[in-house]
Amino acid sequence: MNRRSLLLSAILLFAVAAAPAWSADRANGKPAEVSASIADLIADLDSDEYAARKKATRALIQSGNKAVTQLTTAAEDGSLEVRIRVIRILRELYTGAQEDTTIDAAELALETLAESDSRPLSARANRVLNSNYERRKQRALAQIKRLGGGINYLDAKDWRFDPNKEQIAYIVLGSGWKGGDVGLKYVRRLSRLEILYLSGKGETGPISKDGVQSLQAALPNLKIERRGAAYLGIGGGAHPSGLQVLRLQEGAAAAKAGFRIEDVIIGFGGKKIADFNALITHIKNYSPGDKVKFEVLRNGEMLTLNVVMGEWQ
Repeated sequence: MNRRSLLLSAILLFAVAAAPAWSADRANGKPAEVSASIADLIADLDSDEYAARKKATRALIQSGNKAVTQLTTAAEDGSLEVRIRVIRILRELYTGAQEDTTIDAAELALETLAESDSRPLSARANRVLNSNYERRKQRALAQIKRLGGGINYLDAKDWRFDPNKEQIAYIVLGSGWKGGDVGLKYVRRLSRLEILYLSGKGETGPISKDGVQSLQAALPNLKIERRGAAYLGIGGGAHPSGLQVLRLQEGAAAAKAGFRIEDVIIGFGGKKIADFNALITHIKNYSPGDKVKFEVLRNGEMLTLNVVMGEWQ
């Protein structure tokens, strides 16, 4: 089953499990009233009469997620007028509904149409999604956090910080990730995300190889990197003697052990460290809670720092 089929199935599930339909009148305590059937209303979207098209559009918005599955099909098969009105309806449901089930269904429908073979239809759906990126991002981040993912933001003191760019430093899916491959749909919605770390056991941590490949295909600019379960909490750069510490994460294992900026890591656990890649490779051999001795050069003096390995969060 391809991704579009999965999305359509998901939309249908949302529709079946729907809460009462959303209506703009609900704020006034009035229930939504839709007298005609969904199919009849969708047919009226292509009516010769403007008043009928307008009335059907309003009624379908009031129908909420009960209409989403049929609206998605109508957009794929319908006229230009129908497609324009369906996108408008889905946009209103996505941005104006109160129930999560309705918002979720509309978002899935827009994602499905964004992958349509029809370029104009795909472009319209993508415009809605892209113009609501912040809303989309916050909803996705909430789900990633709920499923056990870690979200790390750039600190204003970090040299990489740019107030005009995305402030998420990276996302971690580790041993606490409960979303599996299915939950990657929330990561996929973060089109501006730059780095995703996969930590834990196995080659790709808590998700499958197919899941990684599918995510990479959807977000070709996303850097997906494998990490072990243990976490040190530094950023480093090249140095003739080893790896120089350029960043320290406050409260992480390295900071707790007494590392300082400009320290040079010579080695640890009996292994010499030539660069950051070597550090990453050797850390994969350890688990959170392991006690490891690091040989460090500081101001020309050799020191031994005792580190209790942390865990990716």
